[in-house]
Amino acid sequence: MGYNTTVVFNNDVVHRMADDPDFIDKLHMGILKVISGNQVPIQIKGGTVATVIETHHADVTTVVASGNNGGEVISTHVPYPGDDLKEAILRDLADSMGYYIAKKPKKRKR
Repeated sequence: MGYNTTVVFNNDVVHRMADDPDFIDKLHMGILKVISGNQVPIQIKGGTVATVIETHHADVTTVVASGNNGGEVISTHVPYPGDDLKEAILRDLADSMGYYIAKKPKKRKR
């Protein structure tokens, strides 16, 4: 199964990746370093081209919000057989913030 990694690229300088012969090595090291839990910026001449946000096992679903040239892990969910993934993530997120969710009542026909 392996691992998945979330990376946010800065489109303003992404065209300069080809000019940096060490870019792939820098990205590789960033992926290895992010396991420590801190985001890792990938620098090239001209600025930060990408930020490695997180890495997780492929059996886990992770929701990441991206913005401000970075990102934040919002929720991590280990799916169980029969789970409605979206609902399970919503419930996990609500619970972590001290809330619970309930379905809206069905509209009655008039």
